[in-house]
Amino acid sequence: MKKINSERKILFQFIALLMVSGLIGGLIGIFFTDHEKWVVHFASGFQQVMADLAPYLMSVIGSAGLISSFLIYKTSQKRASEWDQEDEDYIEQVECQIERGIIITEMIQILIFLFLGFLFLNLKEEQNVAAGMIGCLIFLILSVASMVLQRAYIHLMQKINPEKRGDAFEFKFQKKWIDSCDELERMEIYESSYYSFQALQKCFPVAVGILLFAEVYFEAGILPIIVVCLLWMIQTVAYKRHAMKLRRKGK
Repeated sequence: MKKINSERKILFQFIALLMVSGLIGGLIGIFFTDHEKWVVHFASGFQQVMADLAPYLMSVIGSAGLISSFLIYKTSQKRASEWDQEDEDYIEQVECQIERGIIITEMIQILIFLFLGFLFLNLKEEQNVAAGMIGCLIFLILSVASMVLQRAYIHLMQKINPEKRGDAFEFKFQKKWIDSCDELERMEIYESSYYSFQALQKCFPVAVGILLFAEVYFEAGILPIIVVCLLWMIQTVAYKRHAMKLRRKGK
């Protein structure tokens, strides 16, 4: 009886979620219909402003982010050199600091790719071409700097943990790194990967919904929807296939 009530509760929650989602979607659709010209004008203006500012935003945000990450690296390097090889709490704090620096560097990489997309809008329309070309050069410089900095972080981690293997510039770096981890570290990596998988599985439908609105009201085209759905499918199929492979090995 408790199981039936639990299943009914889950079903009612699911139906309620669908109804709320449909209501929100309907209200958004009505808003866009009543304010279509204003929304299109705002989106077009915002896009143009971002395209014009992209070289400067890329330079400022990218440089500031990489400089802050570099300072974290130097601090971590100094603290690692002062480790007495015994205080585990101390070196765990250093490793957490290294991971924060890596996260900043990776976020900067994503942001400069975003700004590069805005740059291409002006290049496509042949507007501010000189600024666009300079922005592309800045993109290359920042990309190389971020990759070199990430490699430096990896080498620092390897100095702290000599058993770790792999070079950050190798194609099979991730595999070599995981193979050199102990069981506890692997479990942490696997659990984090599954958390990331679940987060993206929730984000993909939302992204497709947003892109559908963009296609209807801004004529964004079908390509972005195809790309997101393709990535969604790749992630899902890759996860399921690997899970089946592991299950067969376990038998």
